[in-house]
Amino acid sequence: MNFSPLAIDRRFLRLHGTLTRALIVLYACNGWDRPNRWAILTMTSVPKIARRILALGFVLGLAGCGTPAIFGEPALPTSVVILDEEAAAAAISQYRARHGLGPVTVDSGLVRAASLQARVNAEAGRLSHDLGGGFHARMAAAGAGRAYAAENLGAGATTFDEAFARWKASSEHNKNMLIPQLKRVGIARVDAPGSRYKRFWALVLASG
Repeated sequence: MNFSPLAIDRRFLRLHGTLTRALIVLYACNGWDRPNRWAILTMTSVPKIARRILALGFVLGLAGCGTPAIFGEPALPTSVVILDEEAAAAAISQYRARHGLGPVTVDSGLVRAASLQARVNAEAGRLSHDLGGGFHARMAAAGAGRAYAAENLGAGATTFDEAFARWKASSEHNKNMLIPQLKRVGIARVDAPGSRYKRFWALVLASG
């Protein structure tokens, strides 16, 4: 197919603009914590002729955007912190008693569930109820598949009292701890010194 010089110049200018926009996307994505969604939406505005040329470079550029689902970022080094689980259960029980609710006791299966969730959150350096698998599947594995169950996550707190205070101050987390049917709890903390929040907490609660 033949092209006139004018047509070639126009295509060159259009491609140059496209490349510039794509580089801005990658620059912002790699340096300033822009949401990946912004980068993807920007790419959808790129003309089809240029998308094919840029596809490989864009995918490689995303490696700097933090996309563990695609590129499998390595887990952060973590360490388990030994907690006084009985003291934590006692504090929660006292809090529930002030609201006319029954006590809770430490459950080894829920401790394991909390430990798993605290660990996977610490390894990822962020909080999510989905990182260790679906909540209902995890509760079933912990022996609470048919029970009332809830989970509180937290990050940054240096002590249980601080984490507990934050949960009480949060409407949804507080509501979880005051579910009338609760009988059992498991709590865990795993640290990831190289992460932003350093300390990751998980509290799992279930009925009898």
